[in-house]
Amino acid sequence: MMSSVTTSIVIVAYGKKMLTDRLLRSIKKCTPEKHEVIVIDNASPDDTSEWVISQFPDVRLIKSPVNLGYGRGANLGVQSSRGKQVVIMNSDIIVTENWLGPLLKALENPSVVIASPVYFDTEMTLTEAGTELTEDGHVHAHRIPSRTVRRVDHISAACWAIDKDWFDRIGGFDGAYGFGYYEDVDLATLAAAQNHSVVAVPQSQVIHEVGGSFHNDLVAELSHRNHKRLSTRWSWLLRDHPRISNFRAETTRCHGRIAIVDNDVESEFVSSLCALNLSVVIVANVDDLKNRCSRDDVVVSESFPSNIEQLKLAAPRAVHCNPAGVWDALLEAGIAANSAPPRLRFKLLNSVRDNQW
Repeated sequence: MMSSVTTSIVIVAYGKKMLTDRLLRSIKKCTPEKHEVIVIDNASPDDTSEWVISQFPDVRLIKSPVNLGYGRGANLGVQSSRGKQVVIMNSDIIVTENWLGPLLKALENPSVVIASPVYFDTEMTLTEAGTELTEDGHVHAHRIPSRTVRRVDHISAACWAIDKDWFDRIGGFDGAYGFGYYEDVDLATLAAAQNHSVVAVPQSQVIHEVGGSFHNDLVAELSHRNHKRLSTRWSWLLRDHPRISNFRAETTRCHGRIAIVDNDVESEFVSSLCALNLSVVIVANVDDLKNRCSRDDVVVSESFPSNIEQLKLAAPRAVHCNPAGVWDALLEAGIAANSAPPRLRFKLLNSVRDNQW
């Protein structure tokens, strides 16, 4: 037991009080280390605050009058924390035995500023052990087990142990990302730009009910908008990152990405899209879309809309259409395709995090 260390655990909650209840009970059961727990209630529409107060009197509750989103909610919790190390969490996490100690051990390395457990689903299947960040700003999850602490480009901030001094110095999560999505990629990339490390710690394992704390109707909108912010801000750093080898036909400098589900697509159709500086990849079937890790803006399928449910499961952030509807779909995705290539983006360090988009 690390009795000399006080660790602050910050939980950002918005409604769905039983998720928070489940997480708090798992922390109480599986965390012998000295710690405090802070719950940030992001103006929940239900009685989450009242429930936490009545059921968990040792928990510090901070109730925000407005929904700050995940990043700004976490910032508020860190500002109010007393620990040298802070763990920030989504409410859709369940911790397991020996989850905290290995994270704190990883932070003892002076180069490490973010340490994350590896994530499992409720069936204890590994869902994420880090992600690869490619030069266009997309993330691609690693699902290969590792026995050692491993440096990664990024890993989901559903549960992060952070060096509080560093977090305070850089100003925490950037509030420009709003309710969520890509604010954690931004922070992990900032760490890399400063020669710090983000690590995945396989000795620490948590269960993550992905999306359990978020409303699906905002996912696509936030993902599209915030990806563009992230890739614009960090293109100077990401330009030397590799492309995903399975999809060599893609281009990095493009107005948007289109996946076509078809084994016999007309070459003229593809050419018309490429002529407008769109990156186009052809996949054999809907299942192959899952390997794309939601990287596409538009997915075109000859069978649309009869297979709409399959498409949504395989590519939830994309706009879906048949070939005839591709132009309307591009507009819906916020893509103004044209024959002029996208302009070169920021390449200087002093352009980073100045909130000038």
